[in-house]
Amino acid sequence: MVPNMYKIAGELLPTVFHVSARPLSPNALSIFGDHQDVTATRQTGFSLLASTNVQQCMDLGAVAHLVAIESRIPTLHFFDGFRTSHELQKIELLEYDELSNIIKMDAVDAFGATRQKICSWREHRLSAGEITQLLSGDGHRGSGRPA
Repeated sequence: MVPNMYKIAGELLPTVFHVSARPLSPNALSIFGDHQDVTATRQTGFSLLASTNVQQCMDLGAVAHLVAIESRIPTLHFFDGFRTSHELQKIELLEYDELSNIIKMDAVDAFGATRQKICSWREHRLSAGEITQLLSGDGHRGSGRPA
């Protein structure tokens, strides 16, 4: 996933990953908090948001989406993968009406236009001349085999 994160950040796609961080250990029984998987992504270009309790997970989860949409910077929102993800706690829910007041719809529309451009570009079929030009550029690029 980390190589994909570089691509997402490079294209300035407003993406949010919510990560329940668990320790990287040979056994699945470890209950200790660990963020090795999150710290491995620091250099990818994603902004990082950390939550320490259930209420912060709710609040910062919404903030992560708002930040990603408005700034076009992908965001990784992470929290403790054992305690916080299994904790039962009363929280104050964010209502859709409250969120709709702070969402900048022009940023959402701008992303929609960008997304359509990307999708139409990916659906574009290359002509034989374009394929030949791409393959002749470096000799082995494009085919995956050495020349």
